[in-house]
Amino acid sequence: MIASLARTLVWAALAVPALAIATHDTYVSTPMGRMRSDCVHHVPSDSSVTEAQNHPVANTLAVHSKAGDFLRHIPPCAEQDARPLFEHTLAQRQRQRVVLKEDDNAAVSIRVGDDPFPPDYDGWEAYTAFYNAAGFDTFLGNFSVPDAPAGAPDILYIFTGLQNVDWIPKRDKEVPGFDIIQPVLQYTYDGWAVKSWYVTLDNGALYSDELAVSAGDVIFGNMTQTDFSSGAWFIGSLSQQTGKSTNLNVARPRLQAQPWAYNTLECYGCTDCSTYPTQPCAFSGLQLSLAGRNIAPQWKLNPKPNPDHKCAEDIKIISQQRQNIVFQKA
Repeated sequence: MIASLARTLVWAALAVPALAIATHDTYVSTPMGRMRSDCVHHVPSDSSVTEAQNHPVANTLAVHSKAGDFLRHIPPCAEQDARPLFEHTLAQRQRQRVVLKEDDNAAVSIRVGDDPFPPDYDGWEAYTAFYNAAGFDTFLGNFSVPDAPAGAPDILYIFTGLQNVDWIPKRDKEVPGFDIIQPVLQYTYDGWAVKSWYVTLDNGALYSDELAVSAGDVIFGNMTQTDFSSGAWFIGSLSQQTGKSTNLNVARPRLQAQPWAYNTLECYGCTDCSTYPTQPCAFSGLQLSLAGRNIAPQWKLNPKPNPDHKCAEDIKIISQQRQNIVFQKA
């Protein structure tokens, strides 16, 4: 028994550092690309996230519960041991392609340009974008939950979002100080669910409790600025069928202006049409406003298109308030 216990303790001692290394090295999917797992943080629904006051580490976030109780600090998540925050950064992706050219019987290296996408590119598969220099203080909209794919992808995301800069994951060079707020519908092997997210390029990604939803439900996404001076936003994901919601509150001065609006389909592990729904996801009631006045968006379709489609995924702009994400050929 003593020998057995000793073996158990040895295995446990060996397992702890191995687990720590595996966790530290792991990249997990978020609605803005694959991020280091140690930089992705769950916070309870209706939590409030602010910049910590008088903290020795600059740009540390403080998380408080709905009742106002302090929960935790989230420090910046900088590059560690040469591992960037996101997998497949621009530097990793811009591999110089070189060909050999026969010139007077001598092999000469000829630089033919950068390969802009890795062979396994995934990410934003289709999206619409609108920019308003003065920003917004609300972005509201409904999106329907489509049928389940026949073959499950790793994770499929559908969302509305507001960003402070026009940064598309894996397509653009990472921009310090980037923020996006977004109510997100997602599909994995265990079905459809929604979360509310706040994603940065320095503090990592924060997300609220997961709320399971079903095909046929309609999700109300609500991004409303509750205080301009502190850059405070409410990010809400509400099931119209059940009345249940999962929400996040974030307040940072740099969130005062979020002038880029998006409606997006994103996927990781989609391989063919079987990993997509057959029915569209309908966006409706899209409403952008500032200072109590509605803004009429001029949506642009796929300004930076992803060339590696897995099926017929696209977005059909019906009007300023309505769009359909389609996955299959009609």
